[in-house]
Amino acid sequence: MNEELWKDIKNYEELYEVSNTGVVRAKRTGLLLKLMDNGAGYMGVSLCKGGVYHRRYIHRLVAQAFIENPEGKPQVMHLDHNSKNNHVSNLAWGTQKENTLQGIRDGRINSKPRGKTKKLTLEDRTKAIIHKKLGKGVQETATLLGFPRTTISSVFNSRSAPEWVEFITEELEGISDDRLVCYLERNSEGEALT
Repeated sequence: MNEELWKDIKNYEELYEVSNTGVVRAKRTGLLLKLMDNGAGYMGVSLCKGGVYHRRYIHRLVAQAFIENPEGKPQVMHLDHNSKNNHVSNLAWGTQKENTLQGIRDGRINSKPRGKTKKLTLEDRTKAIIHKKLGKGVQETATLLGFPRTTISSVFNSRSAPEWVEFITEELEGISDDRLVCYLERNSEGEALT
């Protein structure tokens, strides 16, 4: 029952195969490919064909090889919500709605109506950039400033007011970390940084 099974990877039939346990190997050498985390916990591999590399997620490769999908559902769900557990027994095809409902049902997604969220001011963006310059991560900065992680991530990655983020980042170059810490401690609106 727990036997490891191997199947060819679609479009790479002569080159690679995937197992029902969630690993990929090169057919020519039999060597396992190195798994890479995408930063959000999903494991992937780089497959090469004709000198071109393509990143593929393990959970999708396993599902495509071992799980029928007669309804053509677009997503592969991790039944135990562990994105690193890519064993075929932990995967199922589903829709975005089914994936979300499973997360709500299992208590992994908060389904309560959200209150009104406060808007980022230029001052808030400036503080976020200062925290980033001081080496703080997205989650820590979000907690310190009282914003959702995704909001602070958009500042860190210049998706929120990119011109302002670029301007402030350049302006902070000549200011010492001690001065920036003092500024954050005072937490004053409009306090000059010079």
